[in-house]
Amino acid sequence: NTKSKTTPIGVVLLFVFEMFNMQGIEEVAMTREVDPKHTTRASAYDLWMKAPNPMVTIFKTLDVTNLVRVSKKRNLKFNMLLNWCIGKAAGYADGVYEATFTRNHKVFALEEHIDRFYRSASMVDIKIPMEKAEMAALIRDLVGRVDTPEQQVYFQITRGTQPRNHTYPEDMVGNFWVVLKPMAIKNIGMEVKAILREDIRFHQCHIKTLNLLPAVMYSQEAARAGVYEAILYRTPGQSGCGGNFCGGMPTRVTECAHSNVHIINEKGEFQTAPLDNLILPGIARAHLITACRELGIPVNETPFTVEELMGAKEVLISSSSAPGLRCVEIDGKPVGRQAPEVVAALQKWVKDEIFAATEL
Repeated sequence: NTKSKTTPIGVVLLFVFEMFNMQGIEEVAMTREVDPKHTTRASAYDLWMKAPNPMVTIFKTLDVTNLVRVSKKRNLKFNMLLNWCIGKAAGYADGVYEATFTRNHKVFALEEHIDRFYRSASMVDIKIPMEKAEMAALIRDLVGRVDTPEQQVYFQITRGTQPRNHTYPEDMVGNFWVVLKPMAIKNIGMEVKAILREDIRFHQCHIKTLNLLPAVMYSQEAARAGVYEAILYRTPGQSGCGGNFCGGMPTRVTECAHSNVHIINEKGEFQTAPLDNLILPGIARAHLITACRELGIPVNETPFTVEELMGAKEVLISSSSAPGLRCVEIDGKPVGRQAPEVVAALQKWVKDEIFAATEL
C-alpha cells in the first residue's frame, strides 16, 4: 500500500512484467495471504521494516511448483534457484535505464526519456514488452500512487531471466522495473566544483547502459576530493581517442561521470560536445540548447579541449536532476565567472520550463 502513513516506505519497486520467465511456470490465482511476521522469515521482515529505505515489491502471482521440483531434483535451496529470477542484471549488468523527476506528481520530459530508453534498448538488442504510450501511462499511474509529490523516477529493463549464460534466446523478452523514491529538485542556481580525469571508458557511451562501474569509480574519486563531479577527457592514441575521435586535438573533453559538460566559449557561444558515441545524448543538454536558441545565444556542437575548458567564460554541468549547474572550480583552480548574465538567463529559462510543465 503506497499510500500508507505508518509504513516507512522510501522506495517503491514494481516488477510490472514477468520476473520469472522460466519454462513451465504459469499464472495462477493466489489462494491465501501470508503474514510475514508469522513465518520463519519474521526476523528478516523485521529488519526490512526498520531499514532507512525499505522496498515494496509487487509482482505477478505465480505457481512456483516447477521451481520447487527442480530445486529438489538438483539438491538446491529454493532461494538459490530464485536468484535466477533477478534476471541478467545481476550477473552482467545486461540492461539499460532512465531517470527523471516529478513535481506535483507530474513527470518532467517523460516522453523524451522513454524515447531514449527505447533507443538504448534497441542498440543492445533488448526487447521491451510494451509500447511507448503504455509505458508512459504506467509510469504516470505509479507516480500518482505515491504520497510524495516530488520523486525520482527510475526505470530500467534487463535482458530477461535465465540461468547465468553469456548468450540468450533470440525471442527473450526483457524484465521491466520501475523505482520511485522521494527526491527534491536540486537548486539549479548552486555553484559546484569538479576534478579532471582521463576518460578510459569503452566506446558506447551514447547507450544508457546499466554498466556503470566507470561512473561509480569516477564519482567516488570526486566525492573523495570533496567536489560535485569528475569531468572526463580523452587524448589522441589513448582511450580509443585517435583520428576522428579527437579531431587532431591534444585532448577532447567528453562528459562527466554522471552529467554532460558545456562551456560558454570566448566567442560567447554555448559549446557542447557533439552527439557521437563518446557522450550520452543528455535530455538536459537538449533543453539547454533549446534555451540558447530561444534566448539568442549561439550554439556550437563541436569538441573542445581541456585548455578551452579551463579558459572558458563559463562552465556548465547538466543532468536530468540538475539541468544547469555553474562550475566555478576544476582541480582546485577557479574557472568561469565571466558571463554571469548568460548563466542566469539559461538557468531561469530552464527553471521556468520545468515549473510550467509540472504545474497543477
